[in-house]
Amino acid sequence: QNVTFYGRNVIGQDSIAEVTQEWKRFEFTGNTGVSTSYFSYLGVRTDYGSDTDIDVLVWGLQLEELPYATSYIPTNGAIGTRAAEQLAKSGLGDYINSSEGVLYAELKSISEESDADRYIYLGDSSNENFVAIVYKDIDNELLAYGLKDNKSSLFISTKNYTLTDNLKIAIKWKENDCKLYVNGNLVGTDIDTQAFDFTFTDLKTRKNSAESFYGNIKDLRVYTTALTDEELTQLTS
Repeated sequence: QNVTFYGRNVIGQDSIAEVTQEWKRFEFTGNTGVSTSYFSYLGVRTDYGSDTDIDVLVWGLQLEELPYATSYIPTNGAIGTRAAEQLAKSGLGDYINSSEGVLYAELKSISEESDADRYIYLGDSSNENFVAIVYKDIDNELLAYGLKDNKSSLFISTKNYTLTDNLKIAIKWKENDCKLYVNGNLVGTDIDTQAFDFTFTDLKTRKNSAESFYGNIKDLRVYTTALTDEELTQLTS
C-alpha cells in the first residue's frame, strides 16, 4: 500500500513524503513568499502516488508560526500563552565548593536591551553574596559580577558580543584569580577579589523576580573546582 503526506505552499521536495508500515514523523516548512494559507494533508491521491484503498494510522499534527517547536499547551480550543520557565534550586550548600569553582552557561537573550539587568545567579539566599552572569539592561554589556557582604567583589565587563547571539560563558571564581571566558576567548581577569568564603546555596535564573533572565538557556553547569585556562577555553569553544 502507498500513501503520501503532503503540504500546500511548502518549500522544497519534502512537500511530499511516503508513508510506510513503520511510524514516521514528517516536517514541512511553509513558504512565506506565498500569500495564501498553509495546509497539511494526509492524502489518498493517485496523482501523488497513493493507492486508492488504504488504511492509515495517524497521531498528532502541530503547526508552528516560528521555525522551532514549542511545548504543547492544552487549552480546550482557547488561545493560551505558555508561562516562561525559571530555574530556582536551593539547598546546594553541601555540593558546591565556596572557595573556588566555575559557573558556566550556554545561552542567548531575546533582546539586547531590557528594562532590568538579567541574571544567572549562584550564591546564597540573601542576594548579598553571589557570583553571576549578568546581561545589563543597556549598551549590550555582559558582566562577570560578584558581591560579598553586599559589596562588589568581582567585576569583569565586555561589550564585544551580541547578547542575542548564542554565547558560551564561563566565570571562574577564586580569591584574587577570577576570569571571564566567552566563546573560547579570555575576555578579562580580576586579580583583586576577596575570598568567596560564604556558602553557595542557590542556583537560579534570576536575582529577584524583576531581574529574571529572558532568553534561551541550552546548558547550565557549576564546577566545584577552578578549571585551568585550557579547560575553560575548551569548555566555551
